Parts: sequence; structure tokens; C-alpha cells
Amino acid sequence: MITAAREAVDLLIQARGSWQFDDALNGLRDREWMALRFLARANRFSRPPSALAQFVGTTRPTASQTVKRLEDKGYLQRRSSDQDKRSVILDVTQLGEKTS
Repeated sequence: MITAAREAVDLLIQARGSWQFDDALNGLRDREWMALRFLARANRFSRPPSALAQFVGTTRPTASQTVKRLEDKGYLQRRSSDQDKRSVILDVTQLGEKTS
């Protein structure tokens, strides 16, 4: 039951964000902005690319493309997980924090 409620809240947050999105905001697309907002608010355990894909409602390859664009623009950086070097953690940069 809690999982369903959390998913409903996440969907409402996504919907609200897309209604308020200004496409001129720092050159970000709506999905990029939504991804950045999610990552800026997620705890460190919720920031792998797979969690982003689930939140945004897309495939992992599409989420990876979004991450790459955010990295190229200076909003995110990737790092290897301390527990499992094969895993990637996404960190929001200072620029990303200011934008989100």
C-alpha cells in the first residue's frame, strides 16, 4: 500500500513539474529538468540511472542519454559506487543544485 501511495505522489510531482516547466530554463528540455529535480532531491541510494529511468518513466538507455546531456551541460557528474565499482552514482553539481 505504501509503495502505491509513493508512486502516486511521484507521478503528481512529475505532472506538476511538467506544468510549470519553462522550456527556456537554462537550455534544458522538460525531461532533463525533471531528471535534474529528481536527482537533486533523491538520497544517495536513489541516484543510480535505473532509479532515474523508473521515476521519469522511460527506458534505461533513454535515461542514460538524458544523464549524458546533463553531464555535458555541467549539471551532473558520474562516479563509481563505493560498494560496487560496477555501479554508477549520479551527483548533482553546484550548477545543478542552483538550477533545480
